Amino acid sequence: MGEVLDVFYDQEADEDEYGDFESLEVLTKGVSLTTTVLDRLEKFPSIRRRIKRKLKSGDVRVVWDDMESLRGSYNSRTGIVTINRRYRRRRVSIAILLHELIHAIGGTELDAEFFENECCSYADGARLPTYSNLHVDDFDKFERDESALGLNIVVRRRRYVVTYGKSTRTFTKPKN
Repeated sequence: MGEVLDVFYDQEADEDEYGDFESLEVLTKGVSLTTTVLDRLEKFPSIRRRIKRKLKSGDVRVVWDDMESLRGSYNSRTGIVTINRRYRRRRVSIAILLHELIHAIGGTELDAEFFENECCSYADGARLPTYSNLHVDDFDKFERDESALGLNIVVRRRRYVVTYGKSTRTFTKPKN
């Protein structure tokens, strides 16, 4: 198993039912990735609260590990979010951690891609959904799985128009 990030929750600093914003931390080199991820979700308070609750419960652990081809993963059986050690640079890790924490609260690939791309920039590590002729890709998952977090999706030819509240993202599936 990879290196476990420092994860702590300071019960005494708890100011509301979800915990004090600054007391819930996933640290890498002393910098809070969790606070940064939660800041990015400011316009989605219900999603932010769900992630804070999940982290506070201790049901999720975050580790850095060597992974052959993935940027990150979430194992629902063990509750472990793994981030590829190659993406240890803080800025790039933001989108990866946010994506996997969306899975940790029950989100599908569509949910994770939407929030990753809506809340993070390319510099933060956000990437468009993947497409491949060789294996199951994100677009196949979009067609197979509905949103678990209440996203509305409309598919028009190769365009996937995804809406949550007042936010809309369009993902275009490349031609074969």
